[in-house]
Amino acid sequence: MDRNLDPNPYAPPARDDTAAHSDGGDERIAFETASRGRRLAGVMIDGILGWAIFFGARVIMKGGIPTWSEFSSAQALEKRGLADLVPAAFTLAITGLLIAYRGQSLGKIVMRTRIVDAEGRQATLVNGLLVRTLPFTVIALLPTVLIAMGMSVASAQPLTILIGLVAVIDDIMIFGDTRRCLHDRIAGTYVAVVGTERLRREKRARRAGKKKRRTEEA
Repeated sequence: MDRNLDPNPYAPPARDDTAAHSDGGDERIAFETASRGRRLAGVMIDGILGWAIFFGARVIMKGGIPTWSEFSSAQALEKRGLADLVPAAFTLAITGLLIAYRGQSLGKIVMRTRIVDAEGRQATLVNGLLVRTLPFTVIALLPTVLIAMGMSVASAQPLTILIGLVAVIDDIMIFGDTRRCLHDRIAGTYVAVVGTERLRREKRARRAGKKKRRTEEA
């Protein structure tokens, strides 16, 4: 037999993209990372929700459906000022609550994905919201805040372009092996398929307790 065809017993195991990470304990599992298409669909759903809330707020404030120029022109943006921050803050509040309690935005709930840490446990308030989501949301809203404070749309344009470039870099990084955007890498998080992630210890204990009680009652 040709020795060159023999497998190398010292070679590391092949890497699995849908991988997963574990803590090495008895309950060790490999969570499945969500596909790029699945994540994109979730982001689109979240975007639709955000625009629906924003448009609804504009309709309420105007008392009717705004025209396209009232909705998108530079003069309209400068005139609306802080009013634009109301629907943005409302959307962020909804998303923040969902991520804090479920590790999911609305889009992730629909697409059955969840933000998890490197051990596959549901993300916490800190890494799921405060580190992963909030900073990039604040950066995205910065031009709106500056315009609300009196800056012209033209003056805010360079900053808007720079923020758009950051968003592109953030998104492009999902094409890496672990399918993690820049905000995931900063927060140490992954997006897993629901059902493959690990529960937080307290939730796992509650479920075990309920199962034990049902067994004793049976």
